[in-house]
Amino acid sequence: MSKLTKLLRSPQAFLGDALDKRFPKRRMAARIAEAQASGKPTAILVGFSDWKSWMRDVLPDQHVVFLGHNPNVALEMLETIPHFPNPHVYVWSYKFPPALRGICAAHTIPLTFVEDAFVRGFGLGVNRTRPMSLAFDTHGMHFDRNVVSDLDRTLNMEGTYDESVLEGARRVMARMREGMTKYMGTDGPRDLAKALHLDPDRRTLLVLGQVEDDLSIAYGMDGFMTGNELVMRVALDNPDAQILYRPHPESLQVAKKHYSNPQDVAHIAHIVGPEWSLHDTFAAAQEAHAITSLAGLEAAVADLDVHTYGAPFYAGWGFTTDHGFHAVPGKRKRARTLEEVVAAAYLLYPRYYHPSTTQEISPQTAFDLVATMRAHTRRVAQARAQQEAPSQGAS
Repeated sequence: MSKLTKLLRSPQAFLGDALDKRFPKRRMAARIAEAQASGKPTAILVGFSDWKSWMRDVLPDQHVVFLGHNPNVALEMLETIPHFPNPHVYVWSYKFPPALRGICAAHTIPLTFVEDAFVRGFGLGVNRTRPMSLAFDTHGMHFDRNVVSDLDRTLNMEGTYDESVLEGARRVMARMREGMTKYMGTDGPRDLAKALHLDPDRRTLLVLGQVEDDLSIAYGMDGFMTGNELVMRVALDNPDAQILYRPHPESLQVAKKHYSNPQDVAHIAHIVGPEWSLHDTFAAAQEAHAITSLAGLEAAVADLDVHTYGAPFYAGWGFTTDHGFHAVPGKRKRARTLEEVVAAAYLLYPRYYHPSTTQEISPQTAFDLVATMRAHTRRVAQARAQQEAPSQGAS
């Protein structure tokens, strides 16, 4: 709705909004009173887009107050946070004003970082689909190379995990080998090597693209690298190999001028579109190369040799070849197996939610729901393929 339309339809609401923006504390006084009347502690959410209103279901025992998703939230609004009853601040990733940390520290207010975890479900975040899993971290984001996150701390703990946890990790890995990834979509499997006429006598290397302005690249490596630059580096380092490049589907769906164009490296790599699942690409390659992409961990589970060029949470534990990992003090205190990293990342670190009700569920229930949705998707895709196929005996 345009400002003029809003003024004509509801002049009182328009003037009220204008006053709230001009005098932030005016609006916050009403919110503080409402929070006090709720009788609950207050969850102050900063950096959460408006469509993430489902966070109210995720935090049912707290009175949820959204404080805007713009990193430039007015300082006057932030300064009202200590006046809410028992405030706990939640920030979406690193999308919050720098002053917020100081306010929380000065008033001993808990600050928790929230992001999608490692099984998102069907659909991309850009399409505003609810995630099936969320990570809540009290120290920083798991992709930040300069922070020892709660996930790092879980993996740094002394001793080995209980056999029940490791057995759970093995079940997760079995699901992943069947095709479960962070973003579910249609699946086959289909023979990518055959479709591209790859030479079976040559090594095939898979380059995993990412959204190039993703925070995991900004905070996960020293410097910057585009997907095209990674393709060129892999090609130069492996002159005898054949290369597959799978750009991130979101970077293709919402193309931006500053994203590198995959077609610019089409002369040295096969560009694999989103119609091919990650599972298809894993089956066609022996080795995967990633900057910080979670798909690198998924490739390791698929038994590919994995090379990283940043500092993703799964790098530096001993089962990947790392070209850009520089550990900060305390970030890696021991070696961990792939199985143990999967256990921490998929079972111990995140919380899972039902995609329809947003009720918290167990990891195993979440994986069962994913399997059910994948089965439905597969049946629908097969039915459509049969409908589109020419009739038997048609002229």
